[in-house]
Order: sequence, then structure tokens, then C-alpha cells
Amino acid sequence: MSKTKVAVLVDLANISCAFDIIKTTYKMDYRTRIDYNKLISAVTLGSEVISKSVYVGTKKTADEKAQKSFLNYFSKSGFKVVTKECKVIRLDDGTTKNKANFDVEITLDTCCHIWKRECSEVILISGDSDFAYLVDTAKELDFKITVVSSKATISTELREKADRLILLDDLDLKYLAFSKNGS
Repeated sequence: MSKTKVAVLVDLANISCAFDIIKTTYKMDYRTRIDYNKLISAVTLGSEVISKSVYVGTKKTADEKAQKSFLNYFSKSGFKVVTKECKVIRLDDGTTKNKANFDVEITLDTCCHIWKRECSEVILISGDSDFAYLVDTAKELDFKITVVSSKATISTELREKADRLILLDDLDLKYLAFSKNGS
């Protein structure tokens, strides 16, 4: 029996937010980070990963060396790295927020996987409700979408529509996480 072929797409901002909430909920050290290679191993168990993509917002004002090192981590781990410079959005209260929305890029890449039929499933690591239409359309084309998110950040739409839902909260967080200071 052949393995299911899957493509993995990581909405980094969305899953980082989800993991930040998990760290607070489970009283984990704030420096704790996800090991994305281990996460992908855990959510693709028994499948053949044909591609991995990560969508990352970059900042002009960031420490360029640290930012480059962060992006290189993904490149060296076999990810296609899609970047976009963050836009600074001024909120009503006068504060600002950095935002780089990758909905179009993630949707287009998913559509390419569906069209090429090089895999039968996309694992979308995001809980963003904007992807609900994508999931519906994929189902109409007999294509499976697995969603990976957290209990606190999974949208109702994706929870109801995904072919399979994997919650970070239910995974072995000690296996998936590491402290940024190396311990």
C-alpha cells in the first residue's frame, strides 16, 4: 500500500499566535519555540511529504542577521520560504501592528497542488477562517485538507469544514517545543 502524498503549508503568523496562547495557557517559558520539523513529522506521520512551504512576514526594521538566520533555518530544513514585507497598520487606539497577509499565496499554492494532482492532501497549518472557501472548493474536487491549529485559535468554519483537524494542544508539546536559550 502506498503512502498518502501530502503538501504542508505553514501560515507562520497564525500558528505563532496559536502557540503563544498555548504557552500562556500551559505556563510554558515565554522563550519556548516550536520545532517545525518535529511538528511536520508529527502531523504527517505515515505520509510522504512532497513539499513544505512557510509564509513569513519580514520587517525592514528587524535585526537583519537574526531575520536571515530565521529564514535560513526553514530553507535548510527543505521549506519553500515565501516572504512579504510587513505593512504597518495604525489601529484606532493609535497603536500600530505589523501585518503580512498570505491568504492569496497560500490559496494559490493549494490550488496548484490540486491542479497538478501531485498529492491527495494539503496540511494547512493555520486556523484562519479566510480559508473556509478553499476547504469547501477542495472537497468539491475530491481533495483533502487537514487543518492544524489550536483550541483557542481554530475558527469555527475550519473546525467544521476540515477533513481532519489536529490541535496543537493535543500533541506532545514537550516533543514539539524547545527553549530559545537552548535548554
